[in-house]
Amino acid sequence: MSTDTTQKGQVVTPFTAILLALGSIIMVQPIFQHIGADFGIPITDVRVSFSYCSLTYAVAFFLLGPLTDRVNLTRMAMISALGLAGSVLLCGAAPSFLLFNLGMGFMGAFAAGMVSPMFPYMTRIAPPGKAGAYLGLCLSATVTGLIIGRTVLGILTGMFGWRMAMMGYSLPIILLAAALFRARALPALPGEKPSLGAQYVRSLKLLTMPHIVRRYVAGFLLFFAYLGALTTLTFYLVGPPFGLTVGQIGWLSLAGIGGAVIAPKAGALAQAYGASRVVRTGVVLVLASFGIMLLFQNVVAVMLGVLVLYTGVYACQPAVFYDVTTAIQPQQMGAASSLYLLSCLSGGSLGSYTLGSVWQRWGWRGVMAAAGAATLGTLVLGAVGSSPRPALARTAT
Repeated sequence: MSTDTTQKGQVVTPFTAILLALGSIIMVQPIFQHIGADFGIPITDVRVSFSYCSLTYAVAFFLLGPLTDRVNLTRMAMISALGLAGSVLLCGAAPSFLLFNLGMGFMGAFAAGMVSPMFPYMTRIAPPGKAGAYLGLCLSATVTGLIIGRTVLGILTGMFGWRMAMMGYSLPIILLAAALFRARALPALPGEKPSLGAQYVRSLKLLTMPHIVRRYVAGFLLFFAYLGALTTLTFYLVGPPFGLTVGQIGWLSLAGIGGAVIAPKAGALAQAYGASRVVRTGVVLVLASFGIMLLFQNVVAVMLGVLVLYTGVYACQPAVFYDVTTAIQPQQMGAASSLYLLSCLSGGSLGSYTLGSVWQRWGWRGVMAAAGAATLGTLVLGAVGSSPRPALARTAT
């Protein structure tokens, strides 16, 4: 077997781990209606389940990040995969909404336990000069997972019901755990490491840098709009004039595939043309997607809007983070990425809950207006003002 083939084979397992983990977080969105009907609660109340899952994912990712240079990465991901499979099974079998939400919280935490070691694992198995390309694959797996999670669960729910669909999702995760058990183990990183407490303190010191904080808030607002809009999109599509089934909503989610194409390239585009320019372009696309879905009430327009939305968000999000990397020291990269993800998914969690309330009072127009306002905040905080030059920023820190 050639070296090139072996390297490609090594990528499959971490790529799949990231994909399945992110898919598990998002998968309840298209099936809110069925979950609500089963537990006898309004469809809009089910949105809190996604908020719990995305928030525990974000917090766990931040807390687990410093562990990734201290433990066996594949074993950490394997244990988390088994925990994720158990959490998915708990959700599928839950006799009450309380236990369902407990399972969703565990699901977010274990999903973070799968993803957090796979990013550094990918960079360490990358051939010389290809670490950036391998990180691009991680981003592609992230976006693909978000799309696949919505699509697969919607389709399977339409065929077998939501409980069997969720339980079925646990099967590939269990197979993945077996693959992680057999995956190549990497030696521990050499050198002394600071205490965990010192690493957390060093991470939080990033929040004293105004430029970094502005970019984090930009990511927060972007995901407030993005995930909040996607959550309420389910409410919009099950009612008139659409009346779509959960399976049809699942298929419609495939329109977001544009995000998987643009995400790995956004960082390179930001480096070549400047982060501000890429962020401005992404924001314009996001606003255009909201306009399309507001003005044209037909399925084709919604599909086009979802495609443009994913493309805009995943042009914007990596570009904002690239701008962060120009203002920090190399050893702060892990902490910076963890905090950035925490800010993005915290925004998504709050947006999913808040825009659900906006939907109840002002309908789809209110949701699009609120999401558009948050996106404009991303433009102001994520694109206005050039980042400090790396040399100056690193001297200051």
